[in-house]
Amino acid sequence: MREPAGEGKATGSSRMTAALPESSRRRVERLASGREALRRPVSVVRGVGSTLLRHLESMDIHTVEDLLFHFPRRYLDRRRISRISEVRIGEEATVVGTVRSVEQRRLSGNRSVLSVALFDGSAYLYGVWFNQPYHADRLQPGTEVVFSGKVQYRYGRLQMTNPAYDLIGDPGDVGRATVHTGRIIPLHPASQKISAAMLRRLVSRALEQFGDLPDPLPQELRLRYSFPHLSQSLREMHFPVSQGRLNRARRRMAYEELLVMQVALALKRRHLREETRGIAHPPPGPLLEEFRRSLPFRLTASQERAFREIVGDMTGPYPMNRLLQGEVGSGKTVVALMALLLAREGGRQGAF
Repeated sequence: MREPAGEGKATGSSRMTAALPESSRRRVERLASGREALRRPVSVVRGVGSTLLRHLESMDIHTVEDLLFHFPRRYLDRRRISRISEVRIGEEATVVGTVRSVEQRRLSGNRSVLSVALFDGSAYLYGVWFNQPYHADRLQPGTEVVFSGKVQYRYGRLQMTNPAYDLIGDPGDVGRATVHTGRIIPLHPASQKISAAMLRRLVSRALEQFGDLPDPLPQELRLRYSFPHLSQSLREMHFPVSQGRLNRARRRMAYEELLVMQVALALKRRHLREETRGIAHPPPGPLLEEFRRSLPFRLTASQERAFREIVGDMTGPYPMNRLLQGEVGSGKTVVALMALLLAREGGRQGAF
């Protein structure tokens, strides 16, 4: 959180903004305004009451940003879904239908079996669970659901034992167009208290209320790589119109994440160079020369280049920030030892 500025004084960030050209200053202000909207509590999203808020917070969703960036874990393309009447016994299949009935039976030895009838307009298929009665709480009649598993034919009917399933819609959604009826259905990470269907509704409302966001990616980069705008990318990530648009949105979001990481590292390096003073070691002297002569081999060109770069860092006035990287057996140890000897020649200590 930014500390309030003292009276008559400007903060560092405000001084930097004031020094920018007018167009850049307006862009920074728009980005700051967008960030403020994303930081608002998730309770400002329509339909989020106190109970739902507790359930969202248990999923680590506290802000509008947390909700908008709670991306689906997978997508269901209706074109690739089998009709129940066309599934093959003994093969894996994914089917979508509406729960028609839920039956629980007690067996001997304090065991139970849960049978859920799924109908897709072409045929019935039953999901069967042993000693897992809690699934009945979620698989209520009228709920549209996805079953995935191995198809079996037992007791004169098609069934899947312990199928993986996702709820697409709630019972009240059947028969009307909702955010669950698109060709590509997003399946968000859900919980026992909040279904994927509920999360889709909340994300849809959040996009309606806060989806018009300024884009931190400069237009030049978006045009160069054909990236969509942030607002469009968020909509395509959650409710893709096509697989192609979804792929472009994914690439754009991944690029932004990596770019932010690289910019943060660059700013940290610049801070170290501008604000932090290091130890300027003297150039290599007789100790290093003697060590080189004692080696039973000559350093490779890569080792010589790596050591020259390390010497450049250590003899400069700024702290060194470098990773010595190489394959096993490529000679990293001797280069590191030479850096240690350089520090020793300057009257410093080191550990190896």
